[in-house]
Formats: sequence, C-alpha cells, structure tokens
Amino acid sequence: MHVENDEVRTHSAMLAALMNPKGTHSCGTAFLKLLCQQLHDLVRDSICANFVFDPTHAIVNIEKSIGGISGDKEEGGRMDILIESGNVQGDKTKAIIIENKIYASDQTKQLYRYYQFAEQKYGLENSLILYLTLDGHSPHDIGSVEKRRGKFP
Repeated sequence: MHVENDEVRTHSAMLAALMNPKGTHSCGTAFLKLLCQQLHDLVRDSICANFVFDPTHAIVNIEKSIGGISGDKEEGGRMDILIESGNVQGDKTKAIIIENKIYASDQTKQLYRYYQFAEQKYGLENSLILYLTLDGHSPHDIGSVEKRRGKFP
C-alpha cells in the first residue's frame, strides 16, 4: 500500500480513530483515558500540572483547519489532531492538540500558531500541545512558545 510514511492518512488517522470515544474500535473512552493518564504523569511536575481532561464527551478532529496561514506565519494552519473535551456542566472546553511529525520538517512558526489558537480559544490552562516524533526530538521552531509560556512540556 506504500502508506508507511503517510502522516495524514495513516498515523494521524490511526491515532485519531483510537482516541475517538465513538470510534469503530468499540472500546469507548478506553484509549483516550490511557492517553490522559500518561499525560497526567508527563506534566505533573510542569506548568501544565493542573491540566485535567475529561474524555467522557470528547470530540476528535483530524486535520482541523484553523484558517489560512497568514503572511507573517503567526495565524492559521491545519492541526493534525484536535481533541476537545466537550463543554459539559458549564466547564470550559479543554483541548489536546497533537502535531504528528514522522518524516516531515517543521513549518515556520507552526507550533506558535497552534499555541496562539489554543490561548485564544481555550486559555492556556485548558489546552495542551503534544509534538510526536519517531525519536522524541524537540521541535526546531519552539522559541516563541517557550518565551510566552515558560518551559514547554
């Protein structure tokens, strides 16, 4: 099939399908709950320590457009995976944004654009951006996010 390196149609689609509580896997929130547990352990000693995501009413979007990329590259783009908590009982909607990098290079200010979007739509305390790579390397273009948020988890 020659799709082993296709981020959008293979890796992101597979991850989104597993995280989707309404997915065809018939496991409900099981996979998303496992992700949330791992995230809790990952961020417990960081500035994101209070981030709690309720997977019960989660909505999973793949290749979510946040508008055209602006000339200065500080707005817009397409998020690989956006998982929103769903607004239940007056709680503010929370989001997990996943940028999936298999063999693609970083886009100019890509994570900064996602950070700006998350800050405006959810508030920093209600959002988490994950950068997934094959080898766990850090993004190349993270400086502007680190300056605004402190240490990036």
